[in-house]
Amino acid sequence: MGAVPNTQNGAQQTCPVCEGSGETEPKVKRDPYDFIFPRQVILLANGQNAVGIQTPAQFDFEWWDTVAVYTGTCDVKLEVGADTLMNTNAPGGANVNGLDIRNWAGTAQLPYSRRYPWILPKATQLLLTLTDTSGNVNNTIQVVLRGFQLKAA
Repeated sequence: MGAVPNTQNGAQQTCPVCEGSGETEPKVKRDPYDFIFPRQVILLANGQNAVGIQTPAQFDFEWWDTVAVYTGTCDVKLEVGADTLMNTNAPGGANVNGLDIRNWAGTAQLPYSRRYPWILPKATQLLLTLTDTSGNVNNTIQVVLRGFQLKAA
Protein backbone atom coordinates (compact mmCIF):
# COMPACT_ATOMS: atom_id res chain seq x y z
CA MET A 1 0.00 0.00 0.00
CA GLY A 2 1.30 3.47 -0.86
CA ALA A 3 3.86 2.21 -3.41
CA VAL A 4 3.73 2.51 -7.17
CA PRO A 5 5.98 1.02 -9.88
CA ASN A 6 8.67 3.29 -11.28
CA THR A 7 7.88 3.90 -14.96
CA GLN A 8 11.54 3.66 -16.00
CA ASN A 9 12.76 0.49 -14.26
CA GLY A 10 9.62 -1.07 -12.72
CA ALA A 11 10.99 -0.92 -9.14
CA GLN A 12 8.55 -0.02 -6.37
CA GLN A 13 8.77 3.58 -5.16
CA THR A 14 6.86 5.63 -2.62
CA CYS A 15 3.70 7.10 -4.07
CA PRO A 16 4.24 10.84 -4.69
CA VAL A 17 0.56 11.62 -3.99
CA CYS A 18 0.11 9.93 -0.61
CA GLU A 19 3.79 9.70 0.43
CA GLY A 20 3.37 6.01 1.15
CA SER A 21 0.39 6.27 3.51
CA GLY A 22 -2.13 4.86 1.05
CA GLU A 23 -4.50 7.78 1.76
CA THR A 24 -5.39 10.01 -1.16
CA GLU A 25 -7.37 12.65 0.74
CA PRO A 26 -5.37 15.39 2.42
CA LYS A 27 -5.41 15.23 6.20
CA VAL A 28 -7.41 18.13 7.55
CA LYS A 29 -8.22 19.02 11.13
CA ARG A 30 -11.81 20.31 11.46
CA ASP A 31 -12.64 22.35 14.55
CA PRO A 32 -16.10 23.90 15.13
CA TYR A 33 -16.08 27.63 14.46
CA ASP A 34 -18.66 30.43 14.46
CA PHE A 35 -17.97 33.28 12.05
CA ILE A 36 -19.83 36.19 13.66
CA PHE A 37 -20.74 39.37 11.84
CA PRO A 38 -20.80 42.46 14.07
CA ARG A 39 -24.30 43.25 15.38
CA GLN A 40 -25.99 45.82 13.14
CA VAL A 41 -28.66 48.35 14.09
CA ILE A 42 -30.64 49.81 11.20
CA LEU A 43 -31.64 53.18 12.64
CA LEU A 44 -34.21 54.19 10.04
CA ALA A 45 -37.35 52.40 8.94
CA ASN A 46 -36.61 50.76 5.58
CA GLY A 47 -32.96 51.80 5.96
CA GLN A 48 -29.93 49.80 4.90
CA ASN A 49 -26.61 48.82 6.53
CA ALA A 50 -23.65 47.12 4.91
CA VAL A 51 -20.81 45.53 6.83
CA GLY A 52 -17.58 44.34 5.24
CA ILE A 53 -15.54 41.71 7.00
CA GLN A 54 -12.76 39.25 6.16
CA THR A 55 -12.56 35.57 7.07
CA PRO A 56 -9.54 34.65 9.22
CA ALA A 57 -6.22 34.57 7.38
CA GLN A 58 -5.02 31.54 9.38
CA PHE A 59 -7.44 28.94 7.98
CA ASP A 60 -10.11 28.13 5.41
CA PHE A 61 -13.70 28.17 6.69
CA GLU A 62 -16.19 25.39 5.89
CA TRP A 63 -19.64 27.04 6.09
CA TRP A 64 -22.52 24.70 7.00
CA ASP A 65 -25.20 26.62 8.94
CA THR A 66 -26.59 30.15 8.90
CA VAL A 67 -28.13 31.61 12.07
CA ALA A 68 -29.57 35.07 12.66
CA VAL A 69 -31.20 37.01 15.47
CA TYR A 70 -33.26 40.05 14.53
CA THR A 71 -35.86 42.35 16.05
CA GLY A 72 -37.64 42.99 12.73
CA THR A 73 -37.62 41.51 9.27
CA CYS A 74 -35.07 42.53 6.68
CA ASP A 75 -33.62 41.50 3.35
CA VAL A 76 -30.12 39.98 3.29
CA LYS A 77 -27.54 40.01 0.54
CA LEU A 78 -24.13 38.36 1.00
CA GLU A 79 -21.33 39.11 -1.44
CA VAL A 80 -18.17 37.00 -1.42
CA GLY A 81 -15.45 38.76 -3.36
CA ALA A 82 -17.12 39.70 -6.64
CA ASP A 83 -19.88 37.07 -6.29
CA THR A 84 -23.31 37.67 -4.78
CA LEU A 85 -24.54 34.60 -2.90
CA MET A 86 -28.28 35.06 -3.02
CA ASN A 87 -28.90 31.47 -4.11
CA THR A 88 -31.97 32.43 -6.06
CA ASN A 89 -33.26 32.17 -9.59
CA ALA A 90 -34.41 35.83 -9.45
CA PRO A 91 -31.56 38.02 -8.15
CA GLY A 92 -32.84 41.24 -9.74
CA GLY A 93 -36.16 43.06 -9.78
CA ALA A 94 -37.98 42.71 -6.46
CA ASN A 95 -34.96 40.88 -5.00
CA VAL A 96 -32.41 43.62 -5.68
CA ASN A 97 -31.81 44.02 -1.91
CA GLY A 98 -31.50 40.28 -1.30
CA LEU A 99 -33.68 37.61 0.23
CA ASP A 100 -36.00 37.82 3.21
CA ILE A 101 -33.92 36.87 6.25
CA ARG A 102 -36.57 34.27 7.24
CA ASN A 103 -35.81 32.43 3.98
CA TRP A 104 -32.03 32.85 4.30
CA ALA A 105 -31.16 32.09 7.92
CA GLY A 106 -32.51 29.97 10.72
CA THR A 107 -32.33 30.40 14.46
CA ALA A 108 -29.91 28.93 16.98
CA GLN A 109 -32.50 26.22 17.71
CA LEU A 110 -33.27 25.57 14.04
CA PRO A 111 -30.36 26.79 11.88
CA TYR A 112 -30.57 26.89 8.13
CA SER A 113 -28.25 24.04 7.14
CA ARG A 114 -26.64 23.57 3.77
CA ARG A 115 -26.67 20.06 2.31
CA TYR A 116 -23.08 20.61 1.23
CA PRO A 117 -20.62 23.04 2.77
CA TRP A 118 -19.39 26.20 1.14
CA ILE A 119 -15.62 26.58 1.49
CA LEU A 120 -14.46 30.15 2.09
CA PRO A 121 -10.70 30.37 1.53
CA LYS A 122 -8.38 32.17 3.93
CA ALA A 123 -8.82 35.97 4.04
CA THR A 124 -11.96 36.01 1.88
CA GLN A 125 -13.67 39.41 1.71
CA LEU A 126 -17.39 39.34 2.59
CA LEU A 127 -19.97 42.11 2.31
CA LEU A 128 -23.26 41.61 4.14
CA THR A 129 -26.01 44.08 3.21
CA LEU A 130 -29.11 44.28 5.41
CA THR A 131 -32.19 46.23 4.30
CA ASP A 132 -35.00 46.78 6.81
CA THR A 133 -38.43 45.61 5.61
CA SER A 134 -40.24 45.82 8.96
CA GLY A 135 -40.86 49.57 8.80
CA ASN A 136 -39.55 49.89 12.36
CA VAL A 137 -36.66 51.98 13.61
CA ASN A 138 -33.67 50.44 15.43
CA ASN A 139 -33.98 46.99 13.85
CA THR A 140 -31.13 45.00 15.43
CA ILE A 141 -29.66 42.09 13.48
CA GLN A 142 -26.81 39.67 14.03
CA VAL A 143 -25.77 36.99 11.55
CA VAL A 144 -23.56 33.99 12.31
CA LEU A 145 -22.12 31.54 9.79
CA ARG A 146 -21.47 28.25 11.59
CA GLY A 147 -19.10 25.57 10.44
CA PHE A 148 -15.54 24.43 10.81
CA GLN A 149 -12.07 25.92 10.61
CA LEU A 150 -9.93 23.78 8.33
CA LYS A 151 -6.27 23.35 9.16
CA ALA A 152 -3.64 20.87 8.04
CA ALA A 153 -3.49 17.94 10.43
